[in-house]
Amino acid sequence: REPILKLTIGDNELSVVATSGDAGGISDSIDIEMKENHPKTTFLFHPQNLNSSISNSPGDRITISYDPDRPVDSWRIEGDKTYEAWTKPLRDIHAPSESPEHGV
Repeated sequence: REPILKLTIGDNELSVVATSGDAGGISDSIDIEMKENHPKTTFLFHPQNLNSSISNSPGDRITISYDPDRPVDSWRIEGDKTYEAWTKPLRDIHAPSESPEHGV
């Protein structure tokens, strides 16, 4: 199986779970600054897709734009004024939000 990266974002927290087949997984959570807070929403990615979008950004900070009501829509990742990338969560196996009543 391909590795899967599960990101849960909301309530000023980012939780990450990385799994790869039968090898198990690793997880961690951090507090984050959110422009607009919302209840937790889960997104699934192929790690290499998300990693390349983030790691190619120059500088130390990025801004991620997404719609928590649409967990399979593309994410916009911005670095400095010259960097922008788009990446798309997995469609077939996404984990929907527990609470559908939130917005960006």
